Amino acid sequence: MNILFRTIIALVSYIILGFFFYWFPFSLFGLDDTMHSALTHLSAALLAMVLWWKLRERQPGPVTSALVGAILIGTVGFAAGFFGPMLLTPEANQGPLLGIFITGPGGFLLGAIGGVLYWRWKLSPNDDS
Repeated sequence: MNILFRTIIALVSYIILGFFFYWFPFSLFGLDDTMHSALTHLSAALLAMVLWWKLRERQPGPVTSALVGAILIGTVGFAAGFFGPMLLTPEANQGPLLGIFITGPGGFLLGAIGGVLYWRWKLSPNDDS
């Protein structure tokens, strides 16, 4: 895959995953600000690097396709659910919760299923026997 396309996808995923990790899993633990920021950036960078490496493969397997689909669609779902309500109804005080609890995890699951289906129909080796 084109290196510019991979870079853009990894950077956008890093930014959006940073928002997700900042607000959801690590905000539940009562960490100090330094540890909270470090874990947020480390987790977002780790998933962005995994996405970067997995997009480079020529013939990805079903697990790779599921992982890439889950991260991509989950990131888009989280961003739409997190930022969409803030833009459409700024007076609503619980708008970002849609992205954190519903569209982010739902997009992750649908992306994983879609990645496996994509691999099955487009990328899997043909069985001619």
